Amino acid sequence: GIGKVYAGIATGFTMFFAGIGSLAAPPVGNKLASIIPSAPFLFWSILCAAGLICLVLLKDSSMIRREKLD
Repeated sequence: GIGKVYAGIATGFTMFFAGIGSLAAPPVGNKLASIIPSAPFLFWSILCAAGLICLVLLKDSSMIRREKLD
């Protein structure tokens, strides 16, 4: 993990980006809905896929670090 020293910083970054997403995603989804009714669902699924990719990359990098320490 990131350890005790950086836990607050990591939590702050997480909350910051979650706030940006909560602020930006609904207006973008509403604008897309006025163009094509199914577009917001595609937009939100892309956001979910991007988040999943970030989690997978994060897990892989932590596993690499553990292997180097052993």
